[in-house]
Amino acid sequence: MNYSIFTYRNVLMLITLFSLSFFVACNDDEEPEKKDNGEEKVWEPYQVKANTSFQYKYEKKENDELVSEGTFNINVGDPEVKISGTIDGNPLNLEESGSDDVTENFKDAIAATPALLLYNPIWEEGFMDQELEVGYSWSYPFGGLYYEFEVTGTDSYAGYEGYLIEIIYDDGSGNTERRYACINENLPLSLMTRFIDNPEEYYLELISYEE
Repeated sequence: MNYSIFTYRNVLMLITLFSLSFFVACNDDEEPEKKDNGEEKVWEPYQVKANTSFQYKYEKKENDELVSEGTFNINVGDPEVKISGTIDGNPLNLEESGSDDVTENFKDAIAATPALLLYNPIWEEGFMDQELEVGYSWSYPFGGLYYEFEVTGTDSYAGYEGYLIEIIYDDGSGNTERRYACINENLPLSLMTRFIDNPEEYYLELISYEE
């Protein structure tokens, strides 16, 4: 693996560690607001299935200028997970098979690649039992602070229609983190993810999914 890929890994690992710090700090007495949806449209992120594959387009901008781009494939085996592709002309190849649990191998594999933007541990609880319908909104508490989620519309990627979600976090000191995602309740990964941390912006878009 080359230097540029390590650079992406370092930046994205900081993003995940930032999120995890609030996950750990969450008061055990606080429970997320939930809706009893029965069989309504809800998303269960990261429950990847064996023998499936995802292909994504990747872009990074600084001050609205494109500075990095590429594509990568996530091939979910049984239980190994392989990630391959090209970022800025450099090959990307990684395999993780340390666990019998394919979901754990998926999480370990993407941690070393730009695909890390697809995974936010907070989302596993933040989306729990929340119905996906345009106009719905909810918040998820972390130590007295909140992630705000809002379903703002719909869009389609790679032939799959999904719900557009805006996620906002205010750290209480005027700093705001924003993420945008497009979620199809039948797929374990987002159709699109955009992470904005001015002056940087990261973007992932699903261009192919196969079972």
